[in-house]
Amino acid sequence: MGVCAAVVHPSVDSLQALPSMVVDLSPFLQGVAVTGLIASVFGLISALTIGSSTLLLKDFYQPYFNKEDDEAKAVRFARLSTLACGLIPVLLALLASDVLGVTFLAKSLRASLAVFVVLMFYRPSYGSRQGALASICLALPAVVGWYLAGNPFGIDNAYIAILTPLIVMTVAQLSGRGSKANTPIADRQSPTTTTRASAPIQGGAGTSTR
Repeated sequence: MGVCAAVVHPSVDSLQALPSMVVDLSPFLQGVAVTGLIASVFGLISALTIGSSTLLLKDFYQPYFNKEDDEAKAVRFARLSTLACGLIPVLLALLASDVLGVTFLAKSLRASLAVFVVLMFYRPSYGSRQGALASICLALPAVVGWYLAGNPFGIDNAYIAILTPLIVMTVAQLSGRGSKANTPIADRQSPTTTTRASAPIQGGAGTSTR
């Protein structure tokens, strides 16, 4: 879509590429495009709302405020957190002047998490756990602050979202501080292989002579 908009509207702003292309379509295709966008947004909002409330329940409420594992309390908190996670974006959308820009900001914030996913698969021992936690804590104010500053020097906040965890994890790797992640399962030696390697060779004296 961005490449097509660059050809059809060379001087259009990147944030206005999609609306400009939709306006140029026929009324029927405009309806199809808008319906598809609304359907994808509703599906994404539902998944993110349920996912956020589940994370709050499992990672924060259950370990610290519901140690006795009361199911009634867990259900009550899940309902309240789902309601809060659904209403907060509505309030932010009403107060935000540039909804599309905020949407791209949210994608930039998710890009910082994508860095950890890539490192987890290709270099799981890179950095440390404390460095990963510090990266997440620093990426949020760094990206939001860069966005509020108007993307200085023409550098988009998505690059800040990618560079911040890389820099912090590199500092943690070079300093050697913090605990490393667990060894990947693929790199661990299976117990069967270890048992076979350490088992003594069976056989009599005739076998050893041969």
